Amino acid sequence: MFQSGGTTGTLSWTPSTSNKTITLPNGTTDFTATGGTGQVLRQSSAGAAITVSTLASTDLSDASSIVLTSNANTYTAGKKQTFTADATNSGLKFGGVSSNPSSLNEGDTWYRSDKHAHYFYDGTAAYPMDLHVAEQSIASTITWDGTPPTTVVNNTYEWSQNYKTVTARFSLNYTNAGTTNTQVTIALPADLPTPATPAGLSGNNIYWIGGTGRLGTNTSGSTGGQVRGYLGTDGSGNPIFVILGSSSLSAKTASLTITYYAQ
Repeated sequence: MFQSGGTTGTLSWTPSTSNKTITLPNGTTDFTATGGTGQVLRQSSAGAAITVSTLASTDLSDASSIVLTSNANTYTAGKKQTFTADATNSGLKFGGVSSNPSSLNEGDTWYRSDKHAHYFYDGTAAYPMDLHVAEQSIASTITWDGTPPTTVVNNTYEWSQNYKTVTARFSLNYTNAGTTNTQVTIALPADLPTPATPAGLSGNNIYWIGGTGRLGTNTSGSTGGQVRGYLGTDGSGNPIFVILGSSSLSAKTASLTITYYAQ
């Protein structure tokens, strides 16, 4: 081994009995100034100089199988991924967004932090999987037959949705009773999903779906006979919720729980 220049050092190797020659490619790398964390010796092509650099994921022979946090990753069919929670942390979390993504494909799933619910795309539209909207005051029109009760204590509703299934609960409570009341209707609140019309039941003044209703003289008093609840349409074909009794009473309260399918 011959060494020129002012830098001294030792390089030694033990050749095999069958091949006693080691030939290094031409190169100008001064290895006294290279190295460091993540640095490796590499020869990027046949006969190329030996250099020092870091390796990228694309330099690996199985680069297409490597999962990167900076890439969109697709797992091979049948390769089930398992996420397990421990005593401190959950196994899986979706980062929240405040609106639905603009580019969606069937099966896409995300979390709406503004609605506190997971959503998915079924190929046609986006739907929540676990949405619950907390109790709030009814702002839509409430119409009583007879003389309506007066002085609202609280008229509220809340609702939840899982895919197209919507469940809504309404509660009406007044200080002063009405007279000869057998029915009250509630126009569809603005934030409730638009109901899907059952086949053959389009039109005006039609009852589509039944629910559980109550008309009362107070919060625990008598009801107006056999009370029924419905989702249907008014005289203009607009969706309404109806609480209907079979006999009249001086109503102060009403309630309805009903489940329907959204469009």
